[in-house]
Amino acid sequence: MPEGIRKYVEKAEYSVCQISDSVIVCTEKRSRMLRDQTEINSAVIYNTPNLKTMLDKPDFSLNKNKGVFSIVYVGTLSETGRLLKEVTEKIKVTPGVELHVAGLGPLEDYLVESAKNYRNIYFYGQVTNEDALELQARADILFATYDPSLEINRNSAPNKTYEAMALGKPIIVCRDTDADLVVTANESGHAIGYDEKEFMEIVLKYQNNEELKIAHANNALTLYREKYSWSICRDRLNAIFCNI
Repeated sequence: MPEGIRKYVEKAEYSVCQISDSVIVCTEKRSRMLRDQTEINSAVIYNTPNLKTMLDKPDFSLNKNKGVFSIVYVGTLSETGRLLKEVTEKIKVTPGVELHVAGLGPLEDYLVESAKNYRNIYFYGQVTNEDALELQARADILFATYDPSLEINRNSAPNKTYEAMALGKPIIVCRDTDADLVVTANESGHAIGYDEKEFMEIVLKYQNNEELKIAHANNALTLYREKYSWSICRDRLNAIFCNI
């Protein structure tokens, strides 16, 4: 948004925070930013799912019996800023790898045609939240590759990062984003530059190294259970309401 309007909106946001009984943000980074800029303390409630029933299901991958490596993307189908079209073009010509995509957005027609013309591209269109989680639960890996050149992406907290933890799936994210800080520090996936070639290098790395994939999957699930689970966030949220 234009700088003049942005400053006005930012000032309005801070004013609302200052008169609120409690302020909730979704990452520690945002909490620090708010405290540094306004001296306001905030509570952190992660953008994390409640997947208790799904955590009890056995792990299985899409087309596992065929020996095919499956990648799943669920979300906004943006033409730019997500690396989705670039990755799709690469996977079209990569044997042994499939891409499964669900969501809404400008790339819908492109993905419909891609699915018609390539046997390793699958497009499901709009799906329910339950179906989206089920699809991701059947993947080998997930990805949330947001272009870090945009400030909003550098500070984003995509729910796919937390869903990957809850489902015990390695995830590919971009360096210099909030997701990078979590994934890299805990070895629950890989952070790359905003580049489809580097993306495919990591895909092939996972495809050819089952032990690495399992190790990162286990790290992701442990991280969810010990720090990012919905039960932890629920208790924090309950404490906030009890103190108001």
